[in-house]
Amino acid sequence: MAPARTPADRMPGRDGFLDAIRAVAVIRVVTWHTYGWAPITWVVAAVPAMFFVSGHLLARSFERRSPRVVVADRLRRLLIPYWLFGLVAWSVMAAARQLEHTPETALPWGSLIWWVLPFNDPHGSVWEAGWLAQPLWYVRCLLWLLVLSPLLYRAARRAPRLLIAVLVAATLALEIVYRNGTWRDEAVPNALWRVGDISLYAVFLVLGFVHSRSGEVARGRAFTAALLAVPLALGVALVARPQDGIVNNSHILHLVVGGGWLAVALALRAPIARLASTRGASAVVRGIGRRSLSIYLWHTAAVITTWHLVARLAPLPRGVYSVLLGLGTVAGTLALVAVVGHVEDLAARRAPMALPRRPVLVRATAPVLGIALFALAAGVLLPDTAEPDRPFLAAPLTLAGTFAASTSGASSAATTASTSAESPASPRIPSRAPRVRVAEPQAAATVSSTLPDASTSAVAADDPEPGSDAASPSAEADGLQGVLNRWQSSYGSSGLVVGVSRPGSWEWIGSPYDGGAGGSFDIESVTKTVTAAAAWLLVADGVLDVEGPLPAIDGLPELAGRGLTLRQLLEHRSGIPDYHNLESPESLDEQPAVTVVRNALAADSVFAPGGGQDYSSTNYLLVGLVIEARTGRPLDDVLWGRVLDPVGVGAMFSRAGSSIYWPGGGAGGLITDMSGMLAWGSALLRDHQPVGEATWTRMSQLDPNTALGAGAMGLCPCQGGFFWVGHTGGTTALFYDRSDNVLIALRIANGIWGAFEDPFVELVESLRISALSL
Repeated sequence: MAPARTPADRMPGRDGFLDAIRAVAVIRVVTWHTYGWAPITWVVAAVPAMFFVSGHLLARSFERRSPRVVVADRLRRLLIPYWLFGLVAWSVMAAARQLEHTPETALPWGSLIWWVLPFNDPHGSVWEAGWLAQPLWYVRCLLWLLVLSPLLYRAARRAPRLLIAVLVAATLALEIVYRNGTWRDEAVPNALWRVGDISLYAVFLVLGFVHSRSGEVARGRAFTAALLAVPLALGVALVARPQDGIVNNSHILHLVVGGGWLAVALALRAPIARLASTRGASAVVRGIGRRSLSIYLWHTAAVITTWHLVARLAPLPRGVYSVLLGLGTVAGTLALVAVVGHVEDLAARRAPMALPRRPVLVRATAPVLGIALFALAAGVLLPDTAEPDRPFLAAPLTLAGTFAASTSGASSAATTASTSAESPASPRIPSRAPRVRVAEPQAAATVSSTLPDASTSAVAADDPEPGSDAASPSAEADGLQGVLNRWQSSYGSSGLVVGVSRPGSWEWIGSPYDGGAGGSFDIESVTKTVTAAAAWLLVADGVLDVEGPLPAIDGLPELAGRGLTLRQLLEHRSGIPDYHNLESPESLDEQPAVTVVRNALAADSVFAPGGGQDYSSTNYLLVGLVIEARTGRPLDDVLWGRVLDPVGVGAMFSRAGSSIYWPGGGAGGLITDMSGMLAWGSALLRDHQPVGEATWTRMSQLDPNTALGAGAMGLCPCQGGFFWVGHTGGTTALFYDRSDNVLIALRIANGIWGAFEDPFVELVESLRISALSL
C-alpha cells in the first residue's frame, strides 16, 4: 500500500478517478430506471459507488474545515436543488388535481414535511405512481449520513476496521429481521428497510473516509477482493434469492456486489484515471459531476414522459422501442438539467458551469430538443376536452393518467418482445423497497363488543373447523373495518368492497361507505378461474387434449397451422396479443368473442407459441371457444354444470351481457356479490373443488418471474415466494393464503393495477394481519 498522503498533497485540483466513478454510477442509475431490466443491477453497484465518492470528498473537507461548516455546506448543496424539485413536483401534482378531481390526484398533505426535510421518504399523490417521489429515498439516505458523518468520521479515524465490522453486522441483522417479518411498525411499515439503507451505505461512506486517508490500494489486494466477491455474491443470491432478481432488493447482496465492483474500480484506478483525463471523456465526466444531483432528481420524469410518447407508436420493429426510450430519456434529462442545473452552482456558491465555446445554435440544441419533447408530450397527454367523462384508468394517456398508467396491466407478467416487433412493457416503478411477509401477530388480549357498522356484515360459518376459534362478528367488524377505513383515508378510492374469510370459521364483508357492502358486480378476469377449472375437468375426462393442437373452430380458420395448444392458452404462453391492446372499448362492446379472437390472431404475435409468457385475455376467450367446439354445448352450460353447481355456488352467479372492455366468454363477465366471491374462493382455492388436488397442483404451478399459472396467479411476489394464490381482474381480486387460512376478495372501482398496485398489496396484507389477530 502506498504511503499516506498529506492534506497538502490532496488539496489542489479534481480527482479524475473519483469523478469517473461517480459519472459511471449516475449513468448506471439512469439506465436502470429507464429499462428496469434486473441484470442491470448486477453491473456496477451505483449507489454504493456514489457514497464511496461522497465519503472520500467529505473526509478531505473535514481535514480542512470544521465538521459543522462542512455539514452545513453539504446540506445547502443538497436541499436547495431538492426544494426546487419538490416545488415543481407539487405544482405538477396540484395541476393534475385541478384537471382530474379524483381520489388518485388528492395531494399528500401528510407527507409535506418530508418534502421540506426528507428525514423520511416523501410521498406523492397516488396519481404520480412513484415516478416523482419514489427515487427520493436516496436523498433521505444522503441527508441522514451527512448529519451522522462527523460521528462516523471520528470513529473511522480511531477504529476503522471495528466501525466497518459493526456497520456490516448491523446491515446483516436488519436484513434478516426484515426478511423474517418479525417486527413491523404500522406507522412506518418499512422502517427496518430504511434503517438498513443507512447502515449499508454508511459502510461505503466509511470506506471512502478510509481511502482518503490511506491512499491507493494495492492492485493485487483489490483484485483478490473482487474475485472473492463473485462466489460470495452468487452464494448469497442462491441462499436468499433477491426479489425479482434485483440486487437492490437485498442489502446483504448489495453489500457484496457493491464491494466487489468497488474493488474492481480500485484495482483499475490508474487506467480509469487516464481515461477520465482524455479530452472527450473529461468533459463528460466533469459535466456529470457538476450536475449529478440534478440528473438524479429529474431523470425519472424524462423516462416516464418518453415512455408514454413511444408507447403510442407501438408496435415497433425489434430494438427500436429501446433505442427511442433511451434517446428520449437522454434528451429530456438534458433539457431539464439545462433549465434547472444552475441551481446546483448557486447552492454550492461556485461560479456557474462554463459552457464550451460553440455557436449559440449548437449550445441550445439540447434544451430546445428537450423543450420540444415536453411540449409534444403536453399536447399528447392533456385531456381531450371533447371527452370529459372518460374514466381515469380507462384513458391512461390523459394528463392525470400519465404517471398512474405507467404500471397498468392485468398481471405482473413481464412483456416479452417478439422476434419481429415489440410493444413497450410498462416501465418498472423506480427504487421500490422489496415486499416481505409480516409474521403472524399475537392474538388480541381483548375483543371489542361494538356491533358491526351499518356498511358491513359479518357472518359466522355454519360448521367451524374442529378446534377453531370463531371470532365474533363484532370483532371482525371492529378490526377489519378499522383497516379498511384507514386505507381509504390514506389512498382514496371509489366502489371499494372487501370480503375477508377464514374458511370454516367466519367471513366478514365491509365497505368504508354507508350501505356500500351489498350488490352484485362483474368479477371480470376472476372468471378465468372458473373457465380454467372447466377446461382442466374436460382434460381429465379426455374431452380436451392439453398438449395437442387446438380443434377447428367455426369462424377461426386462422388457427390452422399455428401450433397452439390448450396448455399455452391456459398459461398465457400462446403469444396472442391481448385484445384490450388492439380494440377500442366501443368496438369490443359490439363484437362477439369469435370476432375479437380473429382480430387478435390477425395482429402481430407477441412471441412464437411457447416462446414466452405474457398475460392476454384473448387466451381465455379462445379457451371458452375451444370448450364449446369440443363439447357442442354453450360455455355457460359447462361452467355451471361442471364447475359452479357441483360446489354449491351456481345459484349465486349469473352472466353479464356484453359491456365495455368485456366481450365475456371465458375471459370475464360472470356476476356475483361478495359472498359469492368468497364461496367460490373457498371451494377452489382452499378445498380445490371441483378439480381435485392433482389438477389444482397443475393449475397453480406459478412461474417465479411472471407469477402466472394455468388458471391462477400469485400475488406480490414477496421475499420467499408467493404466499397468496388466486386471480385478479381489472377492478377485482380473489386470493387465498393457505399457510394462514385467510381468504380475501375485493373490488376497487378505480382498478387494482396502475397507481393502485402497491396500495392494493398493502391492503391485502393489512387485512391478513388484522384477520390473524382476531
